[in-house]
Amino acid sequence: MASPIDALLRSNASYASNFHRAPPDFAKLGELAKKATSRICIITCADPRIDPAQFLDLPGNSDIVSIVMRNAGGSARRALVDLLAVDSLVSFTDVFIIRHTDCGTTHFTDASIKRGIRDQLADEHDKLELEAIEFGDCAVPPEQRCSEEVAWLREQAFLREELRGKVVGGVYDLDTGKVELVK
Repeated sequence: MASPIDALLRSNASYASNFHRAPPDFAKLGELAKKATSRICIITCADPRIDPAQFLDLPGNSDIVSIVMRNAGGSARRALVDLLAVDSLVSFTDVFIIRHTDCGTTHFTDASIKRGIRDQLADEHDKLELEAIEFGDCAVPPEQRCSEEVAWLREQAFLREELRGKVVGGVYDLDTGKVELVK
């Protein structure tokens, strides 16, 4: 039986030979992005049920360059390093944090994740390092968590001052397909 990786590589070979068109090189991408009217960083969840390319109809508008950063829960805290790095290239005009309903992260706590990992660790030093990691307790409504993430990101000194005021948040409803802004 073929491994899942083998199956994905076969799918990729088909894609590469039938559909792929090479994107612009990285330097050209930076030039194109800086010419766009808006350059938006979208921070959202890695949940496979949501795809911002679909629910926001990306790219859709050639005057808007959007770069999507995904992680468990759509955490701005976890995306900050990537946001700062990419911002140094494209100078984002806006940041849009999007949480969603029925997020998998609402089904765990920081303590429950650490408990499961700790049981696999033999080394005490590794256990101490694990305690320093913050997975976050996400068992709160997505509107509340999104508002907290927006407020947190707006306070980050590393983020350009003009970008801090352009951080907004929204919640994508899995049932309706709509994104509603949070206050």
